[in-house]
Amino acid sequence: MQERNKPRTRVRKTAKLLTDYSSVIECTVRNLTGSGACLQVPNSVALPDTFELTFDSFRSVRRCRVRWRSENEIGVSFSDTSSVAVA
Repeated sequence: MQERNKPRTRVRKTAKLLTDYSSVIECTVRNLTGSGACLQVPNSVALPDTFELTFDSFRSVRRCRVRWRSENEIGVSFSDTSSVAVA
């Protein structure tokens, strides 16, 4: 496992996971860096290893890859370094 080298900012912000075009799951962002986040989710086992995350009602999304999981939390890294605008 790669060790974090960036300080995390504690947040408690609602976001949405997009696992495919028809599946949206609400989550809570627990902490955040420019390269990843810790997300509280209803059930981490049911989530795929990659998905998209939106903080702003689908105006932009971040591609994510799961790095670790517990029962109802996941740690993700962002696959891109900037938000992808959604038309």
